Amino acid sequence: MKELEEREHIWLESLSKKLGKEGLKRLIRKAEGLEGVHSRSLADDVLQLAVNANKDVVEILKGEDSMCRALMEIMKPEIEAEVEARVKEKMDKIEEERGKAEKERAEAEQERVKAQQEIIKIEQERVQMILDMAKESFSLTMIAKLVRKPLDEVQKILQSQGISI
Repeated sequence: MKELEEREHIWLESLSKKLGKEGLKRLIRKAEGLEGVHSRSLADDVLQLAVNANKDVVEILKGEDSMCRALMEIMKPEIEAEVEARVKEKMDKIEEERGKAEKERAEAEQERVKAQQEIIKIEQERVQMILDMAKESFSLTMIAKLVRKPLDEVQKILQSQGISI
């Protein structure tokens, strides 16, 4: 049997963990030269295995501009998947924070409404006190002093109820 020439059988060599810088460069160039979707897909799978098995060599090649571009092209699907996963993770976190903020806003609004209702209740009780004191013949000055309201406001309240003192 004939010995296999290294240059012609780069695909087999690439499956080892001893590919080396020149071997990985040859593999990348060979893959770039392929045409057809099926051939490119198979080559990308082999390249992915070679890159994973020879990460130290890949680190060295990252510094070489042409090899870096070729590696980026090879790694494009993985890079895009990683970017997509990170974007999704960030969007999920933003959505979670938005949900928390919306919940806090709703709770603050409920508290504001509750406080407003309490103020209305207190004011209604104060009006009732004014009416009760007027029925007991308290003077306007005394009523205003006891409920801590200006005299003209007490008069308006009584007039709105048809009471005059």
